[in-house]
Amino acid sequence: EALERYREQQADVVIMDIIMPGQDGVEAIHALRGEFPEAKIIAVSGGSPNIPGERLLKTASQLGADRAFAKPMEIDLLLQTIRELTSKS
Repeated sequence: EALERYREQQADVVIMDIIMPGQDGVEAIHALRGEFPEAKIIAVSGGSPNIPGERLLKTASQLGADRAFAKPMEIDLLLQTIRELTSKS
């Protein structure tokens, strides 16, 4: 659904959780990056009972997330990162 919406109207920044129902964020980042290589992507995760958040965030970064943050994250850091990513456009 996120990819369909991005096709309709591209956002300045996509903030994507890694653990989501349906398609997980890692798959979604891979699909988004494949179709829109210029997309600005921030991945977030608190992990899961079976997979540590650090591993999920490392995978997200390897697949093309511009930044990856563990939850909970500081809002000031998130806002600063959004400003940095959008100023590069």
